[in-house]
Amino acid sequence: MWVTKSMLYSLSHRERERLDFGIKRRGTDGNEIVVSSTYGRLANLVDLNELGNLKLHDIVAIPVTEIIDFSTEENA
Repeated sequence: MWVTKSMLYSLSHRERERLDFGIKRRGTDGNEIVVSSTYGRLANLVDLNELGNLKLHDIVAIPVTEIIDFSTEENA
């Protein structure tokens, strides 16, 4: 699930600590890697020419990140 940077910063520090988030990239070997705790512009993360992504043109500059995992425990 992608969320905006501003949405994450609306969470408390404690809530953000429970999230594992980042941006998936292709490494030099072609394998997918996750760059933790980072954001990217939507324009750099999707193919805007795909028919299903046409509605994203209005928000391509917004910084987003992907929620990779989250802890449901308070002390995690």
